[in-house]
Amino acid sequence: MYILFKGMFLRLSFLNVAYNVGGGRKLMFFSLELCFSDGFQGDCSADEEKRVCTADYADRISDLPRNVLEKLLTCMPLRDAVRTCVLSKKWRYMWVTIPYLSFDDNFGRPPGKSQPTMDKLLLNIFQVLLRHQGSLEGFALSIPYLRSCPEIDQFILFLSGKGINLLRIKILSGDPYKLPLSLFSCQKLSYLHLCSCVFNPPLGSFQGFSRLATLKLETVDIAANLNDFILKCPLLVTLAINNCSQLDHLEIDAPNLNSFQFEGDLNSICFKNTPLLERVMIDANKDSFTLSRQGSISNFFKVFSSLPALKILTASHPFFKYLALGDISEKPAVTLNRLKTIELKDICLGAVGELSCALCLIKCSPNLQEICIEVNAQKDPNINPALDMLGVQDVSDYCLDKLKEVNLHIWSGTKDVMEFVKFLLAGSSVLEKMVIKPQKALPSEDVVNILKEITCFRRASPKAELIFIDPPAQSNPKANYSSRYY
Repeated sequence: MYILFKGMFLRLSFLNVAYNVGGGRKLMFFSLELCFSDGFQGDCSADEEKRVCTADYADRISDLPRNVLEKLLTCMPLRDAVRTCVLSKKWRYMWVTIPYLSFDDNFGRPPGKSQPTMDKLLLNIFQVLLRHQGSLEGFALSIPYLRSCPEIDQFILFLSGKGINLLRIKILSGDPYKLPLSLFSCQKLSYLHLCSCVFNPPLGSFQGFSRLATLKLETVDIAANLNDFILKCPLLVTLAINNCSQLDHLEIDAPNLNSFQFEGDLNSICFKNTPLLERVMIDANKDSFTLSRQGSISNFFKVFSSLPALKILTASHPFFKYLALGDISEKPAVTLNRLKTIELKDICLGAVGELSCALCLIKCSPNLQEICIEVNAQKDPNINPALDMLGVQDVSDYCLDKLKEVNLHIWSGTKDVMEFVKFLLAGSSVLEKMVIKPQKALPSEDVVNILKEITCFRRASPKAELIFIDPPAQSNPKANYSSRYY
């Protein structure tokens, strides 16, 4: 269908995309391309409703159920969704009830024109919000910079009266945005994503977000006790904290939490009440985690005894060193029956403490299926104790009969790495493949020596496949990686 207006041209085409509606019926979606010669416009005059259509197509779009049309408008860029008001009388106010609004710095920019000024952008957003009718389920705002913007306070105040359940505010640069108190009156929030903001909830009078399921904080200045805030969100399922400031100790009390992700600086962490937590990813910065422990209980036991449902663990070097502090028994008092995947980053297998922690983690995970380890480039000068520890390990003490895949990222074929490979090959009866990938190009002689040694190791699994991935040489960084199978 082609629609021609004065100063603008629109093209509609039908696509074979099925969409389920009530009663099991399937309807056909369409794509909509809008090319306007004017600037932002949220309404149209009566004479602009004249249209010229080709005789080959009928208007099958406007007769679709309203909920389908609203779903279609939600999937479009908001700028184009607003401009569908020029299609016909039926479409004039269709966009004002769409449940999700997403704005960025390109909103209101005519094709081929430069981005609007911040004042113009905010004015366009105000126009849309003032014309919106009905409930508003989601609001997203992404702007490149911020100096001082009280207008956003007004946006959030407006949203607090709309029963909003999804809110995303992302500021890419400039001063952190201090959130207004009206945000914490949005009691229906189930999803909250903040980037470059000052997070300071009024915990004295704040009763919490009783429906909040997802909380993502990115480069946020946390000016209040985050532990108390988490405690007041009893339905929290996903928690992500990335590069936030003013964090020292995290105590997570979230009985419904399923996924936890942390990146940045932290001194200590305690999983106080997390019986359903399945995914833990802690990628701490270099100087994170105070290397000390409180009391006689090891950090390893304190952390993992509170994670009975853990399935996937990703740990960086600072956090792993934190876990390795204290006396780790050869027979760990904790069992991680559900742990399937372990990913350890920048680990030193030549350090007794870290090696002991890694072996203990493997030993207390009887259903482990995948191990991925990035070995630290630094070499421990006192490697003999680690080699002695690996040499006396009895593979029968480990339950590796579920382990199917091992990925090792190494810097060289040091003795500690080779002994660890030997240990895993000897104890993994159903191992399908072991991938060894050097972090940099190695001399051909070193590669040959590594492969000769590994191929002599005993393999408990007759179908275990060894894959050695050659990185590209420094002289040719664009060369493809190649694999060798053994």
